Amino acid sequence: MKSILLSAVLFFAFNVFSVFAQDTTKVEIIIDCQNEGDFIDYYLLVQNFEEMEAVQGTIVWDADSLSFVEFENIGIPSFSSNNNLNLNEVNNGVLRFVWFNPGSVGATIPDGEPMFKLRFEINEGLGKVALTGDPVQLLFLDKDFEEVSLEISYGNACVISSINNLFPKDDVFFYPNPVIRGQELNLGSKNGPGEFQYYSIFSADGKMVYSAASTPSLMIIQLPQSLNPGNYFLQLQDKQNRTHTAQLIVE
Repeated sequence: MKSILLSAVLFFAFNVFSVFAQDTTKVEIIIDCQNEGDFIDYYLLVQNFEEMEAVQGTIVWDADSLSFVEFENIGIPSFSSNNNLNLNEVNNGVLRFVWFNPGSVGATIPDGEPMFKLRFEINEGLGKVALTGDPVQLLFLDKDFEEVSLEISYGNACVISSINNLFPKDDVFFYPNPVIRGQELNLGSKNGPGEFQYYSIFSADGKMVYSAASTPSLMIIQLPQSLNPGNYFLQLQDKQNRTHTAQLIVE
């Protein structure tokens, strides 16, 4: 009953204060990650996190690619998994968090330091963790209970591929890399033509931007002209449904 009342109070407080909110400063959230063997750790680093009174939001990921393991609070005072996290849907790739600081002075986290860390076990395919405002509104309130504008970015290449499904290192290669958009990308495999069934191209933040089935003799990919210059991930799938993922640079 206490947890229900607390949730109701926080929901009311967030919505009342957001009605009168005015953007006063900008907090930058950097989602960074470190690969730890069969696991990957995601850190929510912050800039300009000064005298904050409340934080809430939703973290989502592909539950087929990543399995939630644990949460570790690092920088937010009195933040705990028992009181501030909703873990009921982690098996579906959804985690909600809400924190309210009852003190007169808001909480401050030094620039570049994390709010908290999330650990996942790597299952298969591409994985990505994202911070969203759906279904719980993404909201930061300062010491005056004014809403703070947010900017979200990614640090390291936080799109990962299962280490269990990678080809052996020398099985597959492709060239040229970097490649000019619209140019042909040549594929090679020690198993010869017909090894690949599908290929996909993902942006640096994990969004699929192109995908196609291969022909029996596929050894060349015609890159679309619509690709903007930048860093991408090329994913190839073979007849055994194993995937090979590597960074692709488009100029």
